[in-house]
Amino acid sequence: MDLFNLVAILTTVIGGLWLLEVCTLGVKRQFKARDLVAARADAALVLEQIKEPDYNIWMRRAFVTLLFPLLYLAIKKSMDFAILLVLANFVTGAVYLLDVLLVHRVRKSVVEELGETYKDQPGLQEQAAKFPELVEYSRSFFPVLAIVLVLRSFLIEPYQIPSGSMKPTLQIGDFIAVNKFSYGFRLPITGHQIIPVDTPEAGDIIVFKPPHEEARGKTFIKRVIGVPGDKIHYDYSNKKLWINDQEIKPEFIEVQLVDGRQTLLLKETLGDVEHDIYVNRGQAPYIPGAWISPKGEVIPEGKYFVMGDNRDNSHDSRYWGFVDEQAILGKAFAVWMHWRGFNSLPGFGRNRLLD
Repeated sequence: MDLFNLVAILTTVIGGLWLLEVCTLGVKRQFKARDLVAARADAALVLEQIKEPDYNIWMRRAFVTLLFPLLYLAIKKSMDFAILLVLANFVTGAVYLLDVLLVHRVRKSVVEELGETYKDQPGLQEQAAKFPELVEYSRSFFPVLAIVLVLRSFLIEPYQIPSGSMKPTLQIGDFIAVNKFSYGFRLPITGHQIIPVDTPEAGDIIVFKPPHEEARGKTFIKRVIGVPGDKIHYDYSNKKLWINDQEIKPEFIEVQLVDGRQTLLLKETLGDVEHDIYVNRGQAPYIPGAWISPKGEVIPEGKYFVMGDNRDNSHDSRYWGFVDEQAILGKAFAVWMHWRGFNSLPGFGRNRLLD
C-alpha cells in the first residue's frame, strides 16, 4: 500500500464517521434540545445537546489535516478529479439539503424558545443558532464546488505535469490550463461528448485517458502526431517518423545536457505547428510493446496517434497504441504556474501560451 492509498483510506474513514455522526446523532441532538426546551429543562441539559461534542471537533481537524496532502498526492499521481468533485458536490449538497428540510426549522424554533424561556442566559441562544461544522462547511462550499465542477467539466481544467515526457516544452511541476470545449462539450466522469465542436489537429497538446490506464483514472499529456486517416510509420531502431510516407526531419539546434545525458535539441514541424523536441544522442534501445509494423499503420476513424516531445523518454502511442477520441479531455493552451513540490515555492516565470 503506497502513501496515497493510506491517506485516502484514512481520510475516507474519518470523513465518513464524521458525516454519519452529524446526520444521525447530530440530528437526534437537535430534536432532543427542542424537547428539553419545551419541557423547560435545566439550561445545562439544553447546552449539552446543542453543543458539538469534542470527538466531532477532533474528527473535523483530522479530516481537514489529511485533505490537503491527499489532494497534493492525487495531483502528483495525475488522477482525474471529476469523480472527487462529483462526490464532494453530492455530499455537501445532501448535507445542506438535509439541514434545510429536516433540521433548520427545529434549530430555529429552539433558538426562538430559548430567547423566551432562558432570557437570563443569552449565550444559550447564540450556541443554538450555530450550525454544526459539517453543515457550515457544506453551506459554504457547495455553491463553490458546483461552480468549479461546471467550469472544470465544460470550460477550463488545471493540470500538473508529473513527468518529463513533454520536455523541453513542459517541465515537471508546470501547471497548465486545459481548454475543455476545444473539441466539444463532454459529461463529467464518463467523458461522453454531448455537443461536438472541433477535432484535434497534428501538433495539438492534449490531455487524455490512455487505453492502458483508463480503469485507474490516470491522465496523460502528449502531442498529437497523427489524426484519423493518416498513415504512421516509426522506425524504432533509428528513431525516425513518417507520416503519410513523408519522413519528418527535425532541424538540429544544439546539444544539451539533460538529466545527466547528452541530448539533441531539435525543432520539429507538424502542419503549421513548430515545436522543440529532445532526442537522446545515440541509438534508442528496443522497448517491449513496439507494435507498429514496418509497413506502417493507418489511424482508424475516431483514433489519434500521440507522442511526447521528450521522444526517448516518453511512454506513448508507439508502445500502447492509439488514443480514442472519447478519451480526450481537452487541449492544453497555457502554462500558468510552476510548482515542483512542497519543498519549493510556486513560481510564475514560465507562464506562457502553448503552441
